[in-house]
Formats: sequence, C-alpha cells, structure tokens
Amino acid sequence: MKELRLFIALTLPEAALEALEAIQTGLPDVRWTPVSQMHLTLKFLGDVPDLVAEEMAGAIQEIRRPAMELRLSGLAHFSQKKAFPVLWAAVEPEDPVLDLHANVERFCGERGLARDKRRFRPHITLGRMKKNHPRRLHEYLELHHGFCSTAFFCDHLALFSSQLTPSGAHHEILGSVLLRKDSDQDS
Repeated sequence: MKELRLFIALTLPEAALEALEAIQTGLPDVRWTPVSQMHLTLKFLGDVPDLVAEEMAGAIQEIRRPAMELRLSGLAHFSQKKAFPVLWAAVEPEDPVLDLHANVERFCGERGLARDKRRFRPHITLGRMKKNHPRRLHEYLELHHGFCSTAFFCDHLALFSSQLTPSGAHHEILGSVLLRKDSDQDS
C-alpha cells in the first residue's frame, strides 16, 4: 500500500507572502522557505495510506469554519536540541487559529489519526539555519522586532501532500475548502 506525507494548512494571500519574503535576508547560513511553500500548518499528519488520503481529500469539505482576519506580528525561533534554530513569524490573533486547529484535530481524530502531543503554536516558517550563529540570530531578531504585516483574510484550508526531494519539498493540494466569510452561522 502506497503512503503519502500529508499536512493540513491555511494558504496565505500574496500580500502576506510578500511581507515575509521582504525580511528573508541579512542572516547567513539560512535555508529560507520559498514563498511558494509558505503556509500556516494546522496539523502535520506524516505518512498516511493513500486510501485514507483520498478519503480525507474529499472529506475536508466537511470542515465548516469562518474565514479569519489575521496579521503577522513579530519573529521568533524554535531552538532544538539536535537541530539548528528554525525562524518563524507569529500570527495574531491566535484564538481563531486555535479554534480551527481544534476543529482539524477533531476531523482527523474521526478518521483514526492520532492527536498531536505537542502544544500548537500558530506560525509561518521563514527558514532553517544551517549553522548556529547565536549573535547574528539575536541581531536579526532585534532588527525585525517590530515586524508586522497589514491585516489579511485567510479563507482557504487545504490538505497538502509533501514529497521530499533533493532540491527540497514539493507540495501539492489534494483537497481544499473555502472557509465562509459569515461567522454568524454555527459549524
């Protein structure tokens, strides 16, 4: 049985991508995330049997949540014991994203997929450092401490497959749903 590497994410509008791309400079030894691969991951599923992936691609339409107005505000990094830091941009307000994440967790749980044990933190990955440069990282974060994008609407939720290649990951949308603009209706 074939397996696909999957994740569920919100896609980002062009204006948000341009704001992120503009700050992807000035730090050595970073593998910057191409804007074509930037998204707000809600759940990484890992390797999933292709039959389950196919069912999920159609069923994602069942997720009925309101579109949300967000903005990017601030930069930070994840420090990892066995890997170099990962740079990311924060998303606010967090509450609507956390609510959608809980809904996605329920959706996946109903299909027998495990809940994520780690705390979910809404963010957009800017890049991964290839070497540790604590001073330069601190300077970069200080330089961009006031980073804030204009507000934008996120209304496109997608199930992605991710194929790892020597030149990086290749993402493909398998199924998607347009989140509604009217938040007055119950889900």
